[in-house]
Amino acid sequence: MDDSRKSDSVGEFCLENIINYFKSIFKTSALLTIILLVLLLQKQLMTNEYSIMHSISFIAMVTFLFGILHLLDAEIYKNIILGIGLGLGLLLTNTKIGNLTPAVPGAPL
Repeated sequence: MDDSRKSDSVGEFCLENIINYFKSIFKTSALLTIILLVLLLQKQLMTNEYSIMHSISFIAMVTFLFGILHLLDAEIYKNIILGIGLGLGLLLTNTKIGNLTPAVPGAPL
């Protein structure tokens, strides 16, 4: 009786590992697809013929794609948003690696 319980628990353990593996593959492929779609949207909409409608449609579509990402995995979504915030913060302060110059002339570092 104990042997059958052990084999059932080993089988359940293997099945659970296989399911977790396929979940991680699905999340990874979805994340890569979303990143590629965002890059494609940026290439298509942010051209030399820039208009406010291009900007609005880019923001709306990227927001939709990030919403899908949040449904798939909230932790990855939080980390991506944190990275975007850090990138924008560094861009606004005009900080480059090894060069700490403030965006506003005369502002203290």
